Amino acid sequence: MTGLRICYFGRYDPSYSRNAIIAKCLERGGAEVVHVRDDRSLLVRTPALLRRALRVRFDIIFVGFRAHSDMFPARLLARMRNVPLIFDPLTSRYEERVIDRQLVRARGGFDQQADR
Repeated sequence: MTGLRICYFGRYDPSYSRNAIIAKCLERGGAEVVHVRDDRSLLVRTPALLRRALRVRFDIIFVGFRAHSDMFPARLLARMRNVPLIFDPLTSRYEERVIDRQLVRARGGFDQQADR
């Protein structure tokens, strides 16, 4: 991995253990990890993320855990730069919203306890 520049992209928590471990492993493997992240709302962060990412050189774009909603701009960047796109979802949105948080019933419709 020596010489590779990896763009760690999106709305992710860099201190979350999974993201921290992946970034550290990539760096220990010889890659340079460039963090392009933003915690604002989707409509505000998307143009900001794109502007920032277009200013840096990278060989791979990596979308970390909890950045599901940033896949569209990440894919756009990957196509523009002709670089591979790697996504680490850990869990699906279905698992998060239906199974874990029980915000939506499995057969559709919002749970009455949706404000939990």
